[in-house]
Amino acid sequence: MSILMTETVSSAVFIDGVAMSPAPPDIVVEYTGEALVVGDDHLARLKADGENDWVAESIRRDGRSSRRFMADGWARSEFQPRLPDVLRTIESLEPLGTIALDGRTLLRYAARTHAPIELANTWYVDEPRGDPDDGTIEIVATAEGVPVAAIVTVTSDDMSIAIPGAPLPEPRKYRVEIDWEEVPSGTVVPDPSEELAQMAVAEHDMTIGLPADWRRETVDGIWVWFEAPGPEAYVGVARAEMPKGARDDPPAEQLAAWSRAMILGGHEALGVEPAVVETIRAGGVPGRLATYHVPAKGDRRAYTQIEAMFVKGKWGYAVKWQSDAPFDLVARYRFERILESMQLSD
Repeated sequence: MSILMTETVSSAVFIDGVAMSPAPPDIVVEYTGEALVVGDDHLARLKADGENDWVAESIRRDGRSSRRFMADGWARSEFQPRLPDVLRTIESLEPLGTIALDGRTLLRYAARTHAPIELANTWYVDEPRGDPDDGTIEIVATAEGVPVAAIVTVTSDDMSIAIPGAPLPEPRKYRVEIDWEEVPSGTVVPDPSEELAQMAVAEHDMTIGLPADWRRETVDGIWVWFEAPGPEAYVGVARAEMPKGARDDPPAEQLAAWSRAMILGGHEALGVEPAVVETIRAGGVPGRLATYHVPAKGDRRAYTQIEAMFVKGKWGYAVKWQSDAPFDLVARYRFERILESMQLSD
């Protein structure tokens, strides 16, 4: 399922306890993400748009959970996205009418829940604070009763910050849109207790951890490739010397130039532009990450390619993941577990 969330924060300014008029526009923060939900298991990832260092991830499999929060590198966190679970509180639906969408007439329902719709059930609050929250859930379904979307709204003061000498701030407003997508049969959520970086591999003055049963397959130009033994998955590592004229540039400009060169090469080799280009951090080094959706062609199956790019000293580095995993979210999860182990030589 895909997730779109907005958080609206009042920008009211008080001087000697009196609100300034007119009040500044409210601050609206937008988050985007996706979740894979299979029974009681889930893998969820949320990112603040425009904020490259704010990403939260949650995974649960067979009752085992793991959570991460990224702000200047990944760290374990007590924060846990609960969005995949909030719909489990629904016990009945009331018709609200119809809505036209993409040429279809869909049905709208107001959901009644067996538990209060609190921010603590929806977002990154461990327990309710302040006054009780006000929340609603609306379900959108086909005429056959198949749900296609849910809209969750919550008004809460749990995250409001009190300012000395000023009235209590207005509650923040949250709106979450969840769009369902069909999950292929046999899809499973990765096991959070699985350690992917089981053996250290040293190539190009880079050390990276791979599963113990992967093997070194081939060398292709600057790339050294490693292959998984089961379903097709590959990791490639590469290094190239930065042009002498670029070595005196600021680090951010060096990374931008190296990333542009690698993305151009990826476009030429794959025939597609990257769907997403993001800022990341791994091995203590800032980098860029590009995700490609490569379509099927002839005997070649469709696959996902994710490429991370870094610069350290006079060298540009790249780590590439190719997989026919049915969900980018799963491929991204596995690739980042491997990237966590990356170390670049000084």
